Amino acid sequence: MSAYCQNKVKGLDAVMRETASVLSNITHYTALVMMPESSANRLRHLQLVPLAEGYALVVVVTDAGVARDSVIRIPADMGADELDRISRMISQRYYNCRMTEVGERMSKELGAELLDRGTFLTDLVDTMETAPGANAHRIALSGTNNMLDYPAYSDIDRARQLLAAVEKKDSMYRLLKNAGPFEISVKIGSELGQDIFSDCSLVTATYRIGTMPVGTMGVIGPTRMPYGKVVSVLDYMSKSLGSILTNLLEED
Repeated sequence: MSAYCQNKVKGLDAVMRETASVLSNITHYTALVMMPESSANRLRHLQLVPLAEGYALVVVVTDAGVARDSVIRIPADMGADELDRISRMISQRYYNCRMTEVGERMSKELGAELLDRGTFLTDLVDTMETAPGANAHRIALSGTNNMLDYPAYSDIDRARQLLAAVEKKDSMYRLLKNAGPFEISVKIGSELGQDIFSDCSLVTATYRIGTMPVGTMGVIGPTRMPYGKVVSVLDYMSKSLGSILTNLLEED
């Protein structure tokens, strides 16, 4: 399982980074690619790994190959064998269930089987229902220095503020997330909601794994960018990324 997880995640990371790099090179703007969101995906495997006494690592793998992990407390008498048994039970029972449904079903269905493990079950359910910490705001970013070519940012102090804003990936993630579930979206100047981007535009496209929309990619550049060309590039790149990920992440 660990080799599967590592290979899938490494492959996913590489594809996202390369996509951002290609998108930036083609458009000469700053490119952003959101990691696939696991809430839209289906459970493939859960593994509870014993750590120091009283703690376990929770590893979740979805059909998008997105592994996330967090540490939870476990009862002092819960050993590796029981953790492995629970891991196999959950993986088998909820295999292919949407991540948005797994936690609720576990709460309803496992109470009797884990009758004396109520606190542990609650913590595990909370982990399953929480957005993946490692991937929640992860994006691949490329071409930030291209922003220095914008005439509006010829002032060095303003350029420095812009670069600082762009390199805050949480902020960039929110811009992509707020673009909405549209195939193509264009936001200009004040529509981006931050003064530092008042002279910028953000063009985004949704990409899919199979038929499921799972993420967004985009470019941020000057308001006078050639929108027709940028939209065409994003449309092509989003479809290409979706095809690559569908092939990469399909079940072996």
